[in-house]
Amino acid sequence: MDIELVKSARKGNKQDFEKLILEIQNDLFKIAMLRLNNNYEDANDAIQNTVLKAYKNIKKLRKLENFKTWIIRILMNECSNIVKENRRFTKIKDKSKSSSDLSYEDIYDDEDVKKYLKGISNDELTIINLYYHEKYSYKEISNITKTNINTLKSTVLRAKEKIKKNIIEEGDKDNEKESK
Repeated sequence: MDIELVKSARKGNKQDFEKLILEIQNDLFKIAMLRLNNNYEDANDAIQNTVLKAYKNIKKLRKLENFKTWIIRILMNECSNIVKENRRFTKIKDKSKSSSDLSYEDIYDDEDVKKYLKGISNDELTIINLYYHEKYSYKEISNITKTNINTLKSTVLRAKEKIKKNIIEEGDKDNEKESK
């Protein structure tokens, strides 16, 4: 992240702010899609709201080197707001269906991957995605999610254990099928 661009954007330079957004737009999109169950429209809404809030509030950014972390935190909050709004709408639309069962498993089309992610919570998947796919450090994820670093490490370990258990169980099922 170019600190000079952040400084310039902070002073009101719209073109430099746009350059900053272009640098991280793919990361923002991936995170929004993950948090919003692969809903393209909601992800775009979240990103649009995030960019507007960031532009309006960039002067409040204390540490310029934390621009990316700061804007991702805004995005996570926007995604949470959309999830809450969707839950309210779902409850009003159809009280018989539970809207608290939102998961990221729908992102993955591969049936094998879905089997391995069984029992993994949204929070666990978000942290795993940020750590392994987006290559954020535990410290950066801690800043984004406002979670203790040791809690993050435990979450990753717990999720990996669940995935490992699912892989073993699926392997056992496949072995049983082959032996019949």
